[in-house]
Amino acid sequence: ILKDENKISVKFVVVGKWNNGAFEEKCKRYIEKNLINVQICPPAGGAEKLAYFQNASVFVFTPREPEGHPWVIVEAMAAGLPIISTDKGAITESVKDNWNGFIVSPFSPQEIADKIYLLAGDRGLRTTMAENSKKLYVKEFTETKMIEKLSGVFEQVINEKK
Repeated sequence: ILKDENKISVKFVVVGKWNNGAFEEKCKRYIEKNLINVQICPPAGGAEKLAYFQNASVFVFTPREPEGHPWVIVEAMAAGLPIISTDKGAITESVKDNWNGFIVSPFSPQEIADKIYLLAGDRGLRTTMAENSKKLYVKEFTETKMIEKLSGVFEQVINEKK
């Protein structure tokens, strides 16, 4: 959509495992046919995964089905990225619409493109949202914070059983 509307020039980096070979081939044919600037990479971990986050300007993860609380969103927040995602599972606990990113409809490529365009064209907004992602990560989602919260839940359950 962004290419068709001649809005901006972007490079997409897609990292991860395909869950369907036919869909993978369909996507690759579409990318090739439409000359879209997409780099497709296999699953990554450790320093390689961190490098992908560090080299990104925006993180887009828009599941159509419930996802629980995707760890990849927490990792994007830790990397200080503005995030575009959907309201699936517990994602809105991490992505606060118009604060550290945008929540879009799950079946709306136009809405996703509009938010990418907005962030690409507004460095100040991108920076503010990136800083907000990092702040929320530090406040709520570091390993220490997660352990504290989980311990609190266990203590509450144990105390209710007494």
